[in-house]
Amino acid sequence: MNWVILSPLILSLILIWITRRVMISLLSGFLLGALILKWGSLGSFFPYLFESLWSALKNPWHYSALIFTALLGGFAALLKEGGGLSRLFSSVSTKRNLELRTIGLGALCFFDGLASGVIIARVVRPVADRVHLSREKVAYLADTTSSAVACLAPVSTWIAMQLGLIGGVLEQRGLELSPYTVFLKSIPLNFYCLLSLVLALGLALTGFDYSTMKKAEPTANPATAPPQTNAKLAPALIGIIILLLSIPTLYYVLEAKPLMPVSYNKIITALGSGGGPVVFILAGLISVIALILLTTQIPFKHRLTTTGKGIGMMLPPLLVLLAAWLFGSVMKDLGLANQLSTLLGDHFSIRTLPVIIFLLGCLLSFTTGTSWGTMALLFPLAFGLLDSVETEQLLAVMPLIIASIFSGSVFGDHCSPYSDTTIVSAAAAGCSAYDHVKTQLPYALSAGAVAALFFTFAGFLTA
Repeated sequence: MNWVILSPLILSLILIWITRRVMISLLSGFLLGALILKWGSLGSFFPYLFESLWSALKNPWHYSALIFTALLGGFAALLKEGGGLSRLFSSVSTKRNLELRTIGLGALCFFDGLASGVIIARVVRPVADRVHLSREKVAYLADTTSSAVACLAPVSTWIAMQLGLIGGVLEQRGLELSPYTVFLKSIPLNFYCLLSLVLALGLALTGFDYSTMKKAEPTANPATAPPQTNAKLAPALIGIIILLLSIPTLYYVLEAKPLMPVSYNKIITALGSGGGPVVFILAGLISVIALILLTTQIPFKHRLTTTGKGIGMMLPPLLVLLAAWLFGSVMKDLGLANQLSTLLGDHFSIRTLPVIIFLLGCLLSFTTGTSWGTMALLFPLAFGLLDSVETEQLLAVMPLIIASIFSGSVFGDHCSPYSDTTIVSAAAAGCSAYDHVKTQLPYALSAGAVAALFFTFAGFLTA
């Protein structure tokens, strides 16, 4: 067993634990891997770095993912600045009604996990005080309907990372499949995200709470008057609908031949085509331009400035995305797959892999507080273990493995005290991060335990 080859993976993991800085950790692993590869010919070290960077950027799925994510950052910033979504809560008078509308707003804000948490908590907080709903419950609902929804959504800032990692696996195995189609197949198997949303909905419908959440107290001396706003709801809703419909519509218009008559088979074929990069760029541009034109309650110059700032705020996650691609490429060049197969030998069972990957993802994401970093680490690890599996069996189990990675990654993003969505949701809701984690953790563990059972059963049924 050549442990030197595993050292970049180990280094990245240790640095994520210590620094909580995903980009630096992944880049450090990439540089160490490159150094190991070129140790005998250091003159080719820097050319290898530039070749890896160029290879990552020239991939159509990669550069379209970067552009699309940046555009959605501008979309989210403009939607938040418009304030129209707050109109959904002007007539709320009961806790049950508020919790249900909060979950609905989370579904509407599918486009970005972090932005969703901020928007939901800020909009709901004053209404929660008025109907005597605790701030901790607001933070829980905002946090739950942020990352989980963004991870499941076929259109979001997360889709860039997800499709990039899936596309890398398909390219390595020489499979000519659309990453988008594979992602869609993983959605109904993403058990943790689905169960956490089902749990939140069940608690809202029944008015039932348990464990530490039951002891959370509403804010004293709440405001008695409902919030007033001059913002318009229609522009926000129309902009979201355009964003939601633009991708499947563009897929069909650009790839279906002929366009008429419309049929289910033609729609599925179009979605599975290779036109995704162009589709995502055009969808992002159309959605942002439409929302800029629709948000007339804000001066036009301010709309452009807000959009620009939102795009700029996406730079850090985009750099994380690029670092993840570089890290994955060097681990492939080092032959991580063969090393993992040698390490596990005959002790590895493909039937138990989904639940093992899910639990490992839960551990990594909770201790590091990063969903994207966990995804970047787990993809080469999980599919390295499947390197010797026949193509037919790989295609059968791939959506489940991908779903287990996403589920485990979201668990930590949901409840880790180090997670950005945890911290931001608590701050926007007006409660401490400690109280938010303390009250949310029992719910996350409940959904996680049931998800582990689902992954166990699904592994034996699929493999």
